[in-house]
Amino acid sequence: LWTKENKIEDSKKELESYLKIYSILVGVFNELARGDYEAAFNKWVEWDKSGFKLMGLDIWEMTQCLKNLRDGFGDRDTILERLWASNPFLKDFNVLSQMELKLREFISENLKQFYKEEELAWHKGVPYQIRIRCGEKKEAKYDPKSPKWVFFDFPDYAEIICFKDNWNNIFRKYFIIEPKDANKSKDELTVPLRRIVEIRNTTVHLHRSLDKKEGLEISLAFDLVNRIYKKWKNSAENLR
Repeated sequence: LWTKENKIEDSKKELESYLKIYSILVGVFNELARGDYEAAFNKWVEWDKSGFKLMGLDIWEMTQCLKNLRDGFGDRDTILERLWASNPFLKDFNVLSQMELKLREFISENLKQFYKEEELAWHKGVPYQIRIRCGEKKEAKYDPKSPKWVFFDFPDYAEIICFKDNWNNIFRKYFIIEPKDANKSKDELTVPLRRIVEIRNTTVHLHRSLDKKEGLEISLAFDLVNRIYKKWKNSAENLR
């Protein structure tokens, strides 16, 4: 007899299989954002072998573009434009991946610089619940080599920036980009980061490409992150 327990176990296996395949595809996009085209191609081949299909993803075009990027064949920007044009949600994913990588670096490096020591930065600068969740994710993935900072979720970034004295002591000065920003509260200055959490999940979980309004929200947040990141990098260079 096919019991309820059998069905539950089969459903668990199916979900685990899907999550593994999904994580490989996300890895492809992350490597694209980093500019590591060989790693992106290798992960794409691994995903393609799974036989898993995704509506709206042009398999042939994706393979050719990634192969050309890996081999340095053709103009990189033109190839990337082809890739985004044939797979619209990939462009959104690429922008969000770049944004997340910059936010992670910006936050972790500033915390370590302020607290002078990484463990102290982790315990003083990151809320308890986020630390616990990151530790659990690191343990679950059995990934001893990766720093705990890489296990942040996107909503964590604004929360860490605004956490206790982090805002006034570390991050506020980077959000003051225009003179009028000096009179704004931290909630006003960080609102673009908070607004895109749900939009980001729509893209990263491969639900669909973004509509025009959502795309504008992403563009505003991306512009903010780029300006903050550039201001921080310029100030870091001047301190050397």
